[in-house]
Amino acid sequence: MQADDWEGFRDPDQYTLPRVLRAAGRKGGRVRELARIPRRGHDRELNPAWGEHLGRQVFTPARYPLHGMQLMAAYVGQIAPVVPTSPRACFEAATT
Repeated sequence: MQADDWEGFRDPDQYTLPRVLRAAGRKGGRVRELARIPRRGHDRELNPAWGEHLGRQVFTPARYPLHGMQLMAAYVGQIAPVVPTSPRACFEAATT
């Protein structure tokens, strides 16, 4: 990994809570619609075959490449040349 300025990579103040809340307010319609899904009983309306398809052909095979991505992010965090890079890589490894 190479970069001209590793210290210039960080921007810790980019995503503060007020900024995230403002961004969520602009997209409030989508957020509210997603919040309604559990109350509507959306899962009960789905065809049971669809759940079977997701379990066998989507989520189960995806766990192997996603685990590989998780390992790569953890490795980047381990070999990071500067301190601000390491927590970001570890956070990505935890959320993959």
